Amino acid sequence: MLNLLGEYECTMDAKGRIRLPAALLRKLGEREKYDFVLNKGFEKHLTLYPIEIWQETVKEFGTLNPYDTDTRNFLRRFHNGATDVDLDDQQRILVPRRLKEYADLDNEIILNAFGDKIEIWDAKVYEETMNDNSEKLAELAQKVLGDRDKVA
Repeated sequence: MLNLLGEYECTMDAKGRIRLPAALLRKLGEREKYDFVLNKGFEKHLTLYPIEIWQETVKEFGTLNPYDTDTRNFLRRFHNGATDVDLDDQQRILVPRRLKEYADLDNEIILNAFGDKIEIWDAKVYEETMNDNSEKLAELAQKVLGDRDKVA
């Protein structure tokens, strides 16, 4: 299980390539080859899945009811744009044009790594999204975490 963490400021070149920082690659662990799946995120960003995490995710989807219309629609939309990517010799991934357009990526990029995935955001969009005030964060925490006897 991966336990990625951190924000990384990067740039995307004119050809749509993003160099993954060495510190992030170290957190992914020593590998002979780094294989990923790049996909649309639920918000206006992209999600980079290490291949083994993508395979686990797809395997979980195999338990869903394929005869349910909402399930089929979700699976189609979730897989829409999913692309195999790997690192070139310069530790870069190539973002396909359609995915770049979906996330409105410019040349300043933020990689937001947490858990077992890496989100790829346009820097301006990321800052706008993350700069919500702390009251909204507190409300969201209450909604997601619910009432608990002990809060950190």
